[in-house]
Amino acid sequence: MLTALGRINKQVRDQNAAFYKLIDVAGFGIPDEPPVKSAQVLKGVFSNINEGDFILIWMGGIWDWLDPLTLIQGVHQAHQKNERVKLFFPAYRQSNGQPSHMAKKARDLCIEIDALDKSVFFNEHPIPYEERVNYLLESDVGVVCQAANFETQISARTRVLDYIWTGLPILINEGDEWCELVRKHNLGMLYQKIVQMTGRMQLLNWLLMQKQGKSKWIILVKLNLNISGIS
Repeated sequence: MLTALGRINKQVRDQNAAFYKLIDVAGFGIPDEPPVKSAQVLKGVFSNINEGDFILIWMGGIWDWLDPLTLIQGVHQAHQKNERVKLFFPAYRQSNGQPSHMAKKARDLCIEIDALDKSVFFNEHPIPYEERVNYLLESDVGVVCQAANFETQISARTRVLDYIWTGLPILINEGDEWCELVRKHNLGMLYQKIVQMTGRMQLLNWLLMQKQGKSKWIILVKLNLNISGIS
């Protein structure tokens, strides 16, 4: 593209043969510094999110190519059996102030099944990037629910990096490279098809009732990250 635009030429090459003036490598990965909580943001702060609740967090936007609807239904079913199970979306609206089409569908579904602000919660606007660590550290599971399509196959869900950084077990469905890493390194739970979500919610319901449910998963995640050399 740069060549087609006439940006690649002898003069530019003579200045820097690697063309760093035009293109460079941006950092991508997990922060070097460990996550540190600086404020209470969810439990005891959000109305109807209490200390002792089991929080699944959907980090990132509610984009049209993802599938929050199946997740919402599964969490709400689990909530009927154990009111501690709750799902939190950190951003209903996009940075431009408008909700995506899928975000509207997600909130409409919550209203329809009477889940809004009971089992499913939306933060209206995106949380500041530097404050995301507080929300992650107060949560119990990081979730990725995506459609089975080509976009999923070639995607790189950056939200998973934050789940790994903060030691969150990951609930993810099949379809991309991350699910293979989760399976290989035992970083959480996988479900082969989206229709299996209800079963996974039952598993989560069982997990949260264990005496040391979350701590066992976090130890397992961190142990496998260290053994596998993922950083």
